[in-house]
Amino acid sequence: MEERILSNVKANLKFYSRNGIIWIVILIMLMQVGARIFFYSYAQGMKFEILRSFLGGLGGFFSVIVAALGMLTVSYHLRNRCFKMVFSRPCSPDRWLFSLFLSVAIVSASLILAALLSLICLFIAWKIPFQAGCVYILLHSMCRWILLSFCLLFLSVFLNPALSVFLVAVLTETNLYRLTIMLGFAVNRASSSAARMFLKTLWHAARALYMSVPLSLYPLETGRIASNWITSGQDWMRLGIVFLYTFCASCLLFFLSSSILGRKRLT
Repeated sequence: MEERILSNVKANLKFYSRNGIIWIVILIMLMQVGARIFFYSYAQGMKFEILRSFLGGLGGFFSVIVAALGMLTVSYHLRNRCFKMVFSRPCSPDRWLFSLFLSVAIVSASLILAALLSLICLFIAWKIPFQAGCVYILLHSMCRWILLSFCLLFLSVFLNPALSVFLVAVLTETNLYRLTIMLGFAVNRASSSAARMFLKTLWHAARALYMSVPLSLYPLETGRIASNWITSGQDWMRLGIVFLYTFCASCLLFFLSSSILGRKRLT
């Protein structure tokens, strides 16, 4: 079992390294981050802002890459009808999915390590005291990247990849929260009982979607740390809760994806 999972992980990593779409995205994002650092470098006394901009650019760049990994792998196998061969014994759908989840986590951790080493080099080159807040931001971002990737992976099991991206982009926590507030006001102002019942049904549906969407935990605290890179003991305890939530949500998405993929007609 362990050998099969390791072989699948190696195959996934090789697939990522040979995927042209991923390399095109990497090239575009690196050009954007490099241009941002180049223009900021001419500003005097803004080295901390350069580091923050560098970290923000890398965060956006890495989130796109990690989010696409699971979805690209599933869509490739579905499009080329490879699952019947992949799921031949002794490889089962849950083992294959577990190796895919593990591959995404490995790539995320590798990108975090690369970003941290780059920041450390800039801290040393510019003789700036190291700020532990950048580590917090990187680890918190890694949890968001992994959850986003696993959500897209889950949706791509039974939906078109383009539709999966659209749903994730539209059905965000913020948009669903605003929708529930608007529907709540509409229910209170409905003029007839039929309209009130219809709007209340929509409100319950929107609230159910809002509760099922993975949460971005502690957004205010994370925003504060992102602005000054100063952390306390309570912040690291909150980060532990974020890791626990990410693990639980990932397990749920794994079991849902495995259940759907096991019942899906793959011939």
